[in-house]
Amino acid sequence: MENVKYTYALNENNSIVTINVAIKGEAYFCPYCKDIMIVKDGIIKVKHFAHKKQNSSCSYESYLHSLAKKRIEEWFNSDRPFNISINNKDKCERFENCIWNHDERLASDYCEKDHESVWDLKQYYDVISLEKSYKGFRADLLLTDSQNAHEPIFIEICVSHECEKEKLESGIRIIEIPLKHEYALDRIIQKGVICENINALLYNFKHKVGVTSTDGLELNKFVLLESRHGFCPSNRSNCKMYTQRHPSSIFEITFDYQANRTRWINPFVFGWAIAYETYKNSDNVKNCFLCKYYKQDSYNQWYRCLYKKFSLEKHCKSHQAIDCNYFIPDYSLIKKCTEDLRYVSYNIWKKGMDDKGIDHNKEKAAE
Repeated sequence: MENVKYTYALNENNSIVTINVAIKGEAYFCPYCKDIMIVKDGIIKVKHFAHKKQNSSCSYESYLHSLAKKRIEEWFNSDRPFNISINNKDKCERFENCIWNHDERLASDYCEKDHESVWDLKQYYDVISLEKSYKGFRADLLLTDSQNAHEPIFIEICVSHECEKEKLESGIRIIEIPLKHEYALDRIIQKGVICENINALLYNFKHKVGVTSTDGLELNKFVLLESRHGFCPSNRSNCKMYTQRHPSSIFEITFDYQANRTRWINPFVFGWAIAYETYKNSDNVKNCFLCKYYKQDSYNQWYRCLYKKFSLEKHCKSHQAIDCNYFIPDYSLIKKCTEDLRYVSYNIWKKGMDDKGIDHNKEKAAE
């Protein structure tokens, strides 16, 4: 016990006193056990409070729990605002019906924006009570208003025990403040605001959802032209403009750039493979990247495997496959790309469709 250095104690008026203003010889008391605390101010050790006599029933956790309740009560009863900051999300207006919102992480990056709303609870509540019960549950601190216009709020101090499940599921609004040391409590009170997910957890509070404008999720697009040349536009599309079509295209597939990064899909090869499957009865939808004889050397340079055997150019432009007599589709590659469709959200458009094309949601397939 004597090794614990306490920063706060109660004076004879039952008010919190910090060690910085404490005077040796005056009476101070522990916030939890109410035993006498003395001021220690040596040359080597920092000034602090300590129990005059060791008390095995009083731990630092018990002291911190009682201190937090007392200091928060004094804060509420002061002339300062008693603010809480609630995290809210504004979502893109297309969010609910958009195929491109994937998981929680990506949605928070591209489809949603966070904003905080700060509320001074003293505008709604004028009474704070220690250890008071409501609806069969006991609160560390209970906020009520004398006009009974608002449902009470619990403030729970979590030092070593989290708030029990039954209390959290009761529907009562609860502010749970996890604490490990006095300094975390100091920061909250000095700042004058309890912030959700920074120094507190809020339960059963309503979070407002608004509408916002976002930059949009980046997407990849492959375009096949009437000339049977295919390309991926240098400026990636996004979820707001993916239905804008190239004037000379006959086929376009737009797909999720994030899934591409996760699964290492080559957008150019992937696009050609899906185009080939779409037009597999046409001899004009060919590309060297789909040929079983088109490989990479040790320098990652693409070349024709048959160039020596048939005295061909070693390197060729990929669109020469249209007129190549040695083109044989790499069906394993095409099959793999087709199977990869399960893992991405994508949009298919063919000439003759309206600009919207057809949206396809990715399957919840295991990686």
